[in-house]
Amino acid sequence: ARQCRVHPQARQREGGRLHVEGGYAILVDVGEFMEADSTLRLQNQDTGDALGGGAFQSDIEGRMGLGLVVEAPITEQVALRTGVLAKRFLPRDIEGLAFREADQLEGLLALRLRTRSMSNGTWFDGARPWFEARLGWVPETRVESVFAPGTPIATTLDLEGDEYAKAGASLGLEWDLGNRWLFEVGGGYERPLGSADAETVLALEGLPPVVTQTSIEPRGWTFWIGFTWCP
Repeated sequence: ARQCRVHPQARQREGGRLHVEGGYAILVDVGEFMEADSTLRLQNQDTGDALGGGAFQSDIEGRMGLGLVVEAPITEQVALRTGVLAKRFLPRDIEGLAFREADQLEGLLALRLRTRSMSNGTWFDGARPWFEARLGWVPETRVESVFAPGTPIATTLDLEGDEYAKAGASLGLEWDLGNRWLFEVGGGYERPLGSADAETVLALEGLPPVVTQTSIEPRGWTFWIGFTWCP
């Protein structure tokens, strides 16, 4: 497959074939299998007394994922990729909390290693395997939920978590489509390097203010397809 290189303006002919430098990719999620370990603590704001809480685990349903990535090769086989990913997801409800859809932006920094193109006379003929080490940064995690749904004290609870970093690894295949386009399929696993911590004051009618402290640590698998254009 054609390798995208770092300087888009530098072009040269090699073996009668245009060698293009620089690459821009768009990635679209096709499946996510995520879950989160979370901790919820409730505290009386006036007295500081603990009112309950606990640890729980919830599944996260991916609704949409879109990424824009710029590639800058370091060598013939190794490339640096950086970009922004936008995701929409829906945490599964847990006892006492009903969640709504949430949007999230995250930064991506990845190091991709490409191997030789496959030549085995099958459907994979011409495909080029790649492996990738990834780092991510999520500046904010905001999830809307309803506390005590279906009860007289049901109220909206906005969970606004702080920033956290994550790391992961992925692998996949890419094909040269011609006309400066590459197509890829890939999948990877990621886990947080810290938690998204949120603190919110919950006002319940007829009761003193309650401070909710939440820690969220999402992890799991993501699968995507992508197209790279080499200008």
